Amino acid sequence: MLCLNGKTVFLALGLWVQGVFVVGQAPQPLTLPAAPPSPIQPVDLREKALSPADAARRRAAWARAMEQDPRALSPLNQQMLQGARRGADWLTRANTTKGLFLPGIDPALTTEATGGPLGQVAAAWTLARASGAFGDERYEMRALQALLACLDDTQVDSEDPQARHSSIPSAVISRPAATSWLLAAVCALETPPAELLERAESLARYLARQAGQENLATIIAKVEPGTPALVAYALLRSYRHQPAAWKLDGARKAMAIAKALPVETLPQALPWPILALAEMSQHDAACLPLLNSATDTVVSWQADKVDPRHPGWFGGWPLPAARGGLPTDPSCVGSAMALTALCEAALVARRQGDLARHQRLHDAMDRGAQYLLQLQFTDSNTQHFADWYRPRLLGGFRSGAGEATLRLEQNHHAVMALLGCSQDATP
Repeated sequence: MLCLNGKTVFLALGLWVQGVFVVGQAPQPLTLPAAPPSPIQPVDLREKALSPADAARRRAAWARAMEQDPRALSPLNQQMLQGARRGADWLTRANTTKGLFLPGIDPALTTEATGGPLGQVAAAWTLARASGAFGDERYEMRALQALLACLDDTQVDSEDPQARHSSIPSAVISRPAATSWLLAAVCALETPPAELLERAESLARYLARQAGQENLATIIAKVEPGTPALVAYALLRSYRHQPAAWKLDGARKAMAIAKALPVETLPQALPWPILALAEMSQHDAACLPLLNSATDTVVSWQADKVDPRHPGWFGGWPLPAARGGLPTDPSCVGSAMALTALCEAALVARRQGDLARHQRLHDAMDRGAQYLLQLQFTDSNTQHFADWYRPRLLGGFRSGAGEATLRLEQNHHAVMALLGCSQDATP
């Protein structure tokens, strides 16, 4: 309440409306609520009491509230949310009229960077996730366009006419892995249209059948150690929208293969088992010990102290030494994948009431977010570029320290990680 020129001014602050009400010298008594309203909480979509539409509205309300009233977040958490927003905006600008994305930018040559077909799916996945977090229709429309284009680039499985798989060449990535990416991207939408869900079911049928062919899955796991867990994760995400027993069965078979792989063979692929185990814990509490063990391993690999020789590594995940050599620089993709996995594990720890574990994960997430944010192009670190060129870079994430090239895959992982950290920011 402020007194200006003999009048009493009341400032009413709300999450969505800000107003200034001026009344006379003798204000009417106000009827105050018995208790202040509870703060808006970040929503875990696993809450069974909420419909997908209600959960979408609550998550959008949370993100908007955090942006409009940044005092509710710490300075670091504000940077996380702003970084995620900038990254999603960069992807939006990279989207073309045909629904596909430019693969990236090479600032050194002021040309487009090269990129693989998986980047299109990754960018669609990110905008689908961001559309629910921010309630931004721009993100949702571009995600839908890109997903439809990616789904058009699928083909009927030769062994099952009701199943489809990705047409990305197997020389780039295995069909189960590429199909899992596409299915997970569709399921990242809060309320996918019926047409998309119907087409996603054919992808899920292909993955469930692949998970049952243990010999083939084992061969794939030797080349791509994270693929079995990725298949399980995609099937479980699909289960959220359209529950079916065969999806759970396929996910369990895929996870059985993933569990048989030694942790030492998964330095970069370990985040996928964590994501799958976090989803599976909703259906099988026996997964919790394995989830906690895998999470502890990922945390132990983080650069959690400032090394004078490599100060820029703090918070990142350096690749383990190979054959007695020295660890290599942490990358944007590897560190963001690890960070995303910790975010999901933190949600599980909070739901289980394990506050000590949640706090350890939260501290690791704060360190990881600091590492990612230093890789993003912002107003402050793009002043040396020409004014007309700077908007093309703002919000993009570099692949690592000393690098400048921007690609879709890097932005996908970084934005997903920062969104997860932002959602965990409010207790």
